[in-house]
Order: sequence, then structure tokens, then C-alpha cells
Amino acid sequence: MAALSPNKLKIVRAIVETAPDSAIRSLEMALSAEGGSGALAAVRELVETEAADRFVRNAVFAPVKALFASSSSKISFPPRALGLMWRGLKADHADLIREAAAHCGPWDAEMDSPQVLNDLCTLAAKGLRERTQPDFKAAAELCDDFSRGGGSDALIACLDLSPMTRGALARLSEWVSRMTVERTVSVRLAYRDTLEVAPDAGPRFFEMLAAPLPEPWLILRVISAVMDRPHETYLAESELGDFGERTLDDIDNCVNFVRKFQADEGVEAGRKAGQMVQRALLQVFEFEGAIETTRLGPWGGRLGRLRESLAQSVERIMTGAGEAVNNALPVETSRLRGGANRGAPRMTDDPNPRLVARAESLLAFADEVRSAAANGGFSGARNRMIEKANQRLDHYIDYLIAVMRDNEVDDRERARKYLEVAADFIAYTRDEKTAQIVRRRLAAA
Repeated sequence: MAALSPNKLKIVRAIVETAPDSAIRSLEMALSAEGGSGALAAVRELVETEAADRFVRNAVFAPVKALFASSSSKISFPPRALGLMWRGLKADHADLIREAAAHCGPWDAEMDSPQVLNDLCTLAAKGLRERTQPDFKAAAELCDDFSRGGGSDALIACLDLSPMTRGALARLSEWVSRMTVERTVSVRLAYRDTLEVAPDAGPRFFEMLAAPLPEPWLILRVISAVMDRPHETYLAESELGDFGERTLDDIDNCVNFVRKFQADEGVEAGRKAGQMVQRALLQVFEFEGAIETTRLGPWGGRLGRLRESLAQSVERIMTGAGEAVNNALPVETSRLRGGANRGAPRMTDDPNPRLVARAESLLAFADEVRSAAANGGFSGARNRMIEKANQRLDHYIDYLIAVMRDNEVDDRERARKYLEVAADFIAYTRDEKTAQIVRRRLAAA
């Protein structure tokens, strides 16, 4: 393949420089096996150079990087502003960038981070304040025009906290995993150092810690350590009360999602609703563990109502799941085998696709909430549904396998279709291994 012309290479470079980090990683992996010369080799070199540059950039801006277009944080900035700040630093402070590249690897959490990283954040804040350098001016204007986040002033304030936040982020995984006495002391010291920079920096500090967490509500553990498991009234009236309100709002959104879920929405929607149940309960337990609540308190009362509403919604879905299985696998009174009256599969028509899809959607939900049922207060409803569904499935499977083996079925193909449906269902009510056994029995019948 011929080499790219200078103009085309310039276009590719511009595209690579503006691509998100995830796209750069994917490109780097895809092109890693390419060798030789030509167009792909040139593109690979561009991508590798950009990936190395991003690594240094992300290390320098680690305290604020997660705030760029974060959906869960109250403070958020446009992603393009990050690249503009970095370009401004490279234009004015190339020597420090090279020094940072030599010191941006992982360091021990007990050691101070390389000073050059914090120096570059200080220079970035200075550039945003002065707005004399074109890239910093563009970045500041982008932040000011951004619909949420507090503008360039908020970004400057976050950059000012970089030295404290950088060290705290290195310990964050420890703090949210298990809070020991020693870790509690380290959290409080980090918080104290933050307040020395600015008396109103507390909420900003916790926003910067919460942004990179995959489960943002875990920041409540850190807040609880700083405030010694505060009472709900005290925390609600403090400057950190928004973190509690946000967690409750997210629980509310999860409960509403589950309440509005309909079986006709499909399997993926069923799984999503089940995941919302788990998400809501994780936050409920985290909230109750981090904050002292009472049943009549402003937050405790709301939390109790949300838990009750969630349990009622799940029980309603479980009831519907049992009915859906029965509708998808209908039976009729029969004396075909052994002369006894019993519910034989009714196979006057092929399986109804809509009824099958509804049942599978509800069973997917039930499977997704399996681990949360005991603590969520709906294990009884789920167990009853699973037990009755398995009785219907076991009978259906055994009956159809028997009549197919003994050639007592009029339409073998239709019976096979019903057995395949039953196998799909039993993968949810039991497990995939059981479903495979049913499929092997069907193949041998």
C-alpha cells in the first residue's frame, strides 16, 4: 500500500488527536499487528505517538480528568477543553512535559506524587485565569459555554486542589473497600489539607473523588469517615448534603424504572430492570451504612418508602412471570397416558412468539435479581414463582419427551418447538447446564 500524502497524513493526525481515549486504545490494538511500511504503518505510528502522549496527559490531569463530561458529577467540563489545556502546556512548557513523561508512572500511595505533575496543573490553572495563550483561552471559553459544571472558574478551583486530590485518589480504592482506623485518619488529614487551600473546597474535593468511581455512591463511605457516620439531619443541612440527595434521587430513578417496566419490552429490558433493582439496593445499603437514619427522618422516611415501593414492584413482576410461563406453555386435561386426568401440553398451534417473548423477558428479570432477593425483601415472591415455574417446566419436558419417544405425538416438529421453549425458560429458572441436558434429551427423543 502506498504511503499517505502529507495532506492526508495531516487529516489523519487531526482525527487521531480529537478521538476519545477509548478509540485510541482500540486503534492501537487493531494496528499493533501491522508491520512494514506504507499507509497503515504511518497511521500506526501516529496512533502510538498519540497514545503515549495521552498517557502522560492523563497522568498530569489525573485529579480532574474524570470530571470531563462526567454524567454523575455535579461538576463537569467539555472533553475538548482537556485537549486544549494539554496543547497549551506543550506549547509553553515543553521542558516540564518531558520531565513529566519521565515521572508519570505509578507510584506508591504512601509516597508523594512527582511535583512536576502538580506544577503542570498549577500552570494550567494560571493559563485559564490569564487567557492570554490561545489554547487556554479557547478551553476557558468552552467551559464557560458548557451547559453544566460551573465554568472555567470551577475548573481552576479543581486544578488548585490537584496536590491534595492526587494523593487521595491514590488511596481511594482502599478507602472505599474497607475503612480502618488508620484509613479514617488519612481521609480526615486529606480533607483538612483541602480546607486549608479554600474553606469552601470540601464539596469540590469529594466531587473530584467521586467522579472516577464506577459506583459514585461509594463516596458516602469517605464522607462518613470524615464526619464520623453523621446523623441524616446534620448531613442534609451541611454543604455535603447534596451527595445524600443525589444518592436518594438515583434510587428513586431506579425504582421508577422498575415500576414502569413492561414484559413486552424484551429480554434486554428485563435484564436492565433487574440491574436497576440491584443498583437501588446497593445504594440503599450503602446509605444506611454511611449515615445514621431514622424511620421518621427526612431521608430515612424517604428511603423506607422507596424500599417498600421497590419490593412491591418486584413482587408484581414475579406474579406476572409465573402467569407468563403458564400462558407460553399452555396445558389441557388429557387421558392419553396411563388413563389418568392430567395437564398435558396443549399443542393445537405453534408456540406464540409474543407470549414466549413476554415470559422470557420476565424470567430474565427474575434471574437478574437472584442475588438481591434475600436482602431486598422479595425472596419469598421470587422463590414461589421459580418453584411453580419449574413444576410446569418439569412436567412439560417429561411429558413431551415421553410422548415423542413412544411416538404418541401427532406433530413432532411442534412438540420439538415447545421443548426448545421450555429449555430456554429453564435456563433462567435453574441454569444453563440444566437447559443443555433438556436439549440433549430432545435430540435423543
